[in-house]
Amino acid sequence: MTFALPIFPNPKNPLYVSPGFGLHLWDGPAFPDSFPADLPAQAYDAYLDVTWRPQFNEAFGMELAVRPGVYSSFDAINSQSIRLQGRGLGFIRLSPAWQLAIGAVYLDRLDIKLLPAGGLIWTPNEKNRLEFLFPKPKLSRYLMTAWTNTEWWIYATGEYGGGSWTIERAPETDPLVAAMDDQIDINDFRVMVGLEFKPTQSIDGNLPPTRRQYVAYFEVGYAFEREIIYRSNVPDEFNLPETFLLRGGIRF
Repeated sequence: MTFALPIFPNPKNPLYVSPGFGLHLWDGPAFPDSFPADLPAQAYDAYLDVTWRPQFNEAFGMELAVRPGVYSSFDAINSQSIRLQGRGLGFIRLSPAWQLAIGAVYLDRLDIKLLPAGGLIWTPNEKNRLEFLFPKPKLSRYLMTAWTNTEWWIYATGEYGGGSWTIERAPETDPLVAAMDDQIDINDFRVMVGLEFKPTQSIDGNLPPTRRQYVAYFEVGYAFEREIIYRSNVPDEFNLPETFLLRGGIRF
């Protein structure tokens, strides 16, 4: 659920606050495999998104966001479970159809802390939107409007995926870390296609004032160049095979 807090002088640029929760399901741990991926069966994200999108004039705007949260399998919660992610982007409108974006994304992982972000956004018409952005490009096309008020969009996207969580190492693993708390990064690259469902917008691109905002999505994808990094360095690196993934959610 997203709350819009009009705490700034311009009420059109409120502070958006969105609590969130994520569940990650893995096939692990698998013993007595000679090279097991020492992972719990699941891990969780519990976080709070705080976002501000000021629009200073017709040509220049920004997006500033922080996401404090707890990321853990919940059997190993400690100070390393608390992570602070964020992003900062500036947007310059080059023409009615083109925008330039430049900024950075803070991941707060063991291996990579900060990534540059930016690129170009092209909106040739109201039915197509092409975001040539690093680290998450997205190409979207409007399909139809269902139930008189819900737009269906199809999209293709890519991302630098994964995350970081605290876990308890399995008792069967290396004696140096058996049954101990540890932290993992899972890093990969992903390409996905999906469907997105959101409220119908008015002609000027804004939601009607009485319409609750929500976005639901479902996507399938392929992950490659996958690796696990352990804070303990036991093992120092673990490479995973490519895999398919399913993901879905709702924001409102």
